[in-house]
Amino acid sequence: MVAEQNKWLWFSDTQWVENPLAEEDYDPQAEKRPASHPALLRAMELHRDGHDDEALIQLGAAEEDAESRADALGLAGQILFEQKCFEEASESYRKLAEHSPDHPTAHFNRGVSLARLGQWRDAVECFQRAAVAAPQRTEVWFGLGVSLLHQRRGAEARAAFQQSLKLRPEHVPTLAGEAVALQMDKKPLPALAIYRRLLGEKAEAPELLANALAVAVELRERALVREWAAKLLRADPRSRAAWLALATVAIEAEDFQAGSECCAKLTENAPDCFEDWYNLGVCYQRLERPEEAFRAFEHAAGIRPDHAGTLKALAMLAIERGDVEAGARYHKALGGVSWEIAFQLGLLYQDKGLLEEAAEQYREALRRKADCVEALINLGHVLQGLGRQEEARECWRTAVQTRPDVAGEYFGKS
Repeated sequence: MVAEQNKWLWFSDTQWVENPLAEEDYDPQAEKRPASHPALLRAMELHRDGHDDEALIQLGAAEEDAESRADALGLAGQILFEQKCFEEASESYRKLAEHSPDHPTAHFNRGVSLARLGQWRDAVECFQRAAVAAPQRTEVWFGLGVSLLHQRRGAEARAAFQQSLKLRPEHVPTLAGEAVALQMDKKPLPALAIYRRLLGEKAEAPELLANALAVAVELRERALVREWAAKLLRADPRSRAAWLALATVAIEAEDFQAGSECCAKLTENAPDCFEDWYNLGVCYQRLERPEEAFRAFEHAAGIRPDHAGTLKALAMLAIERGDVEAGARYHKALGGVSWEIAFQLGLLYQDKGLLEEAAEQYREALRRKADCVEALINLGHVLQGLGRQEEARECWRTAVQTRPDVAGEYFGKS
């Protein structure tokens, strides 16, 4: 921002706080003027020598001079931005824009400062004003597009990126931004075309690969998922985007061995993620590895204790291994709403000779599913074992009336 020539320090109105394109060269001859106020001159010297806090004090004095106010506010914003004091930098640029409404960089610089604060709505407004003040600058349109993406305004973001591409057609970050806007606008095919082009020609940044993977997964382009995930894992062996993409396509293809390996990696890298443990449990279930499935679902339940799918899986797995207490506990945590679990608990209690408990569970199953003939038949046997013959016969009569085909087949074999 500062240049020295014949002992005068100069400002350039077209120098930006931060250039998101990172390739625009600073032209030291552009729109220069000498620093006018002694305090401003001293502030520039202090800034050059790395004494920024003292420079800011001098700039406070220079702001009082009408002729130097714009330059003082601009340099203060620059120093504050470099100090990562983005809120204060934003305020300095707000004052600059208020003082000089047509200033070519004030709105843009404030927009960048607000973006660093995550204040995307206000950043959009600043970049829109900057586009009026300097429509020939690619940075303006790029900053606007990025801010609109953060506002989930995909169509508007794409329009901004297209304006930037008119000025600089092959700029990779802008093309990548357009691809994300297309994804957001539910247009994965043209987004994929952009990613194919970028990943075929340009440096493969991890962020670019991660976004590309999301589109490839959505479109079930499994070969591309494997190719791009491999590239991403070479750059970052712990990449969540890569392992998640590989897990997703493996599970969709019912390759539960590969899916379990990917999910295991995910749980290793992010042990507090519910979805990863749950998916790992599903894979182990499908691989008929019940103990590992149970442990995975227990981890999932520790993160989200009220998740119905997890509690149901734990209840069924507990019943399968004969742990009636755990099965009943998880079913109770589920709210006792599953007729399947109640029925399976009834079978387990019955097998263990706990007939009263079995009868209670069969009745619970029937409350949830009145036409469950199997529960009616088994309830009849339990009641018979308890010496309650008339109740048992009533259950069997109801079974025959409810599903004559099933009940008839059962009693025919009995």
